[in-house]
Amino acid sequence: MIVQIVQSTSWWQVVATIATPVGVLTAIAVALANMVQRRHDNERRAADEEAKSLAQARLVITGQGNPGVRPARPDENPDGEYPFVMDFPFANHGDRPVLDVFPEIWREMSVGNPESAQKFSIRAPLVKSGEETTFSPKFSWDPGAPGYMGWLIRWTDADGKQWYRDTAHQDAPRRYNGQRPENHRSSNADVAETRQRTRGWRARRSSP
Repeated sequence: MIVQIVQSTSWWQVVATIATPVGVLTAIAVALANMVQRRHDNERRAADEEAKSLAQARLVITGQGNPGVRPARPDENPDGEYPFVMDFPFANHGDRPVLDVFPEIWREMSVGNPESAQKFSIRAPLVKSGEETTFSPKFSWDPGAPGYMGWLIRWTDADGKQWYRDTAHQDAPRRYNGQRPENHRSSNADVAETRQRTRGWRARRSSP
């Protein structure tokens, strides 16, 4: 009888010895599975939030085609320092306001040298839901300069995310992280066209 008890006790010790690491491994596996699930849920939630933010950003309309460049009116350029204006149509069709709208004009002073770029910009602190407006930053440019002019318009949504557009037919805005406009490059054809347009403006303004 005593022998049977000893044998029974030894068997349960063996079972307990095996069960302990199995239980630990099971707990680790469950913890890892929960961690992976939480990460998946967080990524899906972040993707959903990003999709909602992008849907709202798409409702910010920054005009069709390139912003229009024109000579500055006398009241816009009383001192003659900034003879040109670029008009940026801007409409917020979203259901929330947008903040800190910056239309920017980039002027490269030497071909292929982005470090030579100058930036002309104005700031609108708020554009309400349903509001339509036009921003018209002024700029100067020597038509004989070899560099190319690029443009960019950026804004901050109600959740603090920044967006921008910098090309004529951009389907959707992109997230802004301080980058320069992608179309900020040298182009002999664009320079020649702008020179011709500038000569025409000057000729019309100087004619009686």
